[in-house]
Amino acid sequence: DVASSLGRPKRSRRSALHLLNQVFQYNQHLQEMKTPEALIPEDPSFKPGLAHALGQIKRITKPGSTLYVISDFLTLDEKALQYLNQLSRHNNVVCCFVYDALEETLPVPGIYSITDGGMKGALNTHSSKARANYRDQFKQRVAALETQLDKLQIRLIKMRTNQLVLEQVRQWIAKNS
Repeated sequence: DVASSLGRPKRSRRSALHLLNQVFQYNQHLQEMKTPEALIPEDPSFKPGLAHALGQIKRITKPGSTLYVISDFLTLDEKALQYLNQLSRHNNVVCCFVYDALEETLPVPGIYSITDGGMKGALNTHSSKARANYRDQFKQRVAALETQLDKLQIRLIKMRTNQLVLEQVRQWIAKNS
């Protein structure tokens, strides 16, 4: 969350390749970052988060567009909800909630070494109570997201990173058509 880029969608092979190249470049840049200081945005006007991205999208979106907001929604705040509300009034908005299986459920009971690239620690997943609390917190987070988007009449696709995207989209379409 240290940079962003915005471009108008175009239907051409060249623009698709440009988008893929940008994704590749951002990924390379993230992997090169070693220290917490590297996470400080280079552009002082950059404000990370969903609200910032949605604000930019709101400025360039033409009414009647279909928008797919692909996010983990960790930075969903009142400002982001306000932008989603404004966008959904004149556009077809579909939110894609991307999450990892480890966000939903802790791994099998054991002691796991973890690191953020600098600090190291251990995660003990033996406690069934801690496992249940962890699972419940995720369910509450998803339920809150669903409630907020339902109020705005925005559809939500839940997508696990360890499952095929195409299959998840097919299941969602079959369920919602």
